[in-house]
Amino acid sequence: MKSSAFATVVTRDHLAQARVLAERLRRFHEEPLCVLCVDDLAACADVAGLPFRVVSLDEVLPPEHRGMTFFYTAFELCNALKPWLLRWILATTSHDRCIYLDADVFPFGSLAAAFAELEFASVLLTPHALSPPPTAATELETLNLRYGVYNGGFLGVRACTESMRFLDWQAARLATLGFRGWRDVYVDQLWLNLAPVYFEGVKGWRHPGANVANWNFYERALARSGDGYTANGQPLLFAHMSNWRYESPDDWTLGRPLASPADVAIVAEIGRRYRDEIAAAGHEECRRWPYGFGTFANGRPVTLPMRREWYERLLAGSAPAGSPFDHPEWFRGPRYVEWKRYVPLPVKRFLHKSITST
Repeated sequence: MKSSAFATVVTRDHLAQARVLAERLRRFHEEPLCVLCVDDLAACADVAGLPFRVVSLDEVLPPEHRGMTFFYTAFELCNALKPWLLRWILATTSHDRCIYLDADVFPFGSLAAAFAELEFASVLLTPHALSPPPTAATELETLNLRYGVYNGGFLGVRACTESMRFLDWQAARLATLGFRGWRDVYVDQLWLNLAPVYFEGVKGWRHPGANVANWNFYERALARSGDGYTANGQPLLFAHMSNWRYESPDDWTLGRPLASPADVAIVAEIGRRYRDEIAAAGHEECRRWPYGFGTFANGRPVTLPMRREWYERLLAGSAPAGSPFDHPEWFRGPRYVEWKRYVPLPVKRFLHKSITST
């Protein structure tokens, strides 16, 4: 008997978003939501009462890959772990179809159509856009060239040989190359460009109500329909609240064009509804919980340059044995590392003169 599931990956400060995602999905689906919390949610919340299944990092990520928790930022780690979670669900549970959704997805309707697509597709992706933007908005196309044709906030897979090949490939790439705009990659999204070429049965889902967000507002005319909305006359299935801000919920367009001037009011309405729901889910408390991989064992912050330096040590085979979280002394400090690797040459010379003269 076929069985489906949903999945997402969060850090514990995004528990409220995961709650809202689960509760919204439950309005339309019996399928469970599996939530991989990368940094020990049990240390902050009572997981027994949550409306989803909590999956731990230890269940999904083998010990030999735990270096990802140090050399990736929280955002990078969450994106890199998507294929690991999906592969774990298909391999260890009774579910043979799974849809991954970013935690900041705001569902408004059933995703039965997506599961139906997975009857025939091995992998289901959503393009950032379905049509060319107006001439004045060609910047949106260059952004897609820079960040990827497909949006990684949605990913559907069906248990089959080809999807497992895809997940194996994606997990292997993201184990070492899932950075945010470094090493010629942008988390998982640029890798998705290659998926239709490498694997059979990869399909782009062209439903206008799927993954509506600031990058495609120009082509998705919005209208109210009962308690929900439509996009281009079809039901709005889910909005992706990317770059939405809790303190300023009304406008999450990023100044990008809308399909209709009337959409301004609907975008603001959706933003306020999302704020109200995550506020009721405990966002004010959750967002104060610290990132579990944000400090060394002694409480000293782990900086971005330290993360990058550790990656390069691993790449060169010069990393000492042991967990870097236990050894802040291995890193001479953010000022040194930034000067060494990330500052342009003229500034390096100035900093070197300043440091050596003190």
